[in-house]
Amino acid sequence: MSSRFFAWLSARSAFYLLLTGTVVLLVALVPQAVSAKAKSNPNAGLCRPQKAQEFLKRPYFVRRGRLDAKRNDRSVRFRVERYGRIEGLGFEALNERTAHSQIIGAQFFGLGIQVHKAVAPALRCVERRIRKTCTKGTET
Repeated sequence: MSSRFFAWLSARSAFYLLLTGTVVLLVALVPQAVSAKAKSNPNAGLCRPQKAQEFLKRPYFVRRGRLDAKRNDRSVRFRVERYGRIEGLGFEALNERTAHSQIIGAQFFGLGIQVHKAVAPALRCVERRIRKTCTKGTET
């Protein structure tokens, strides 16, 4: 066999050895990196209490039984930007996705429901909190 073949074989072997070493190194380091990330942010994935923003509450944009158009516009814009648009409201330019297209199936106390994908994690937190703080036969 020619020396060219052995040179090619050696280069190919070196490539596969390097590739194998890289894969082994990544497999060894990735779990540690994920673990370190979780330790650096202990609140990741946890439920946190949330309060409604004042401008999203009905009393902010409905005053004395009348809709304040400017305040209502702010509230609707916020919702469209974050949760998706609804055809015909005139905010189509703010979000290319519809709210309906972002609905997912979820469980709430064993019942199948459909909610916006952004709401599902908070809903799981609510269920956990209710199960933890409420007992049978009591009302809160």
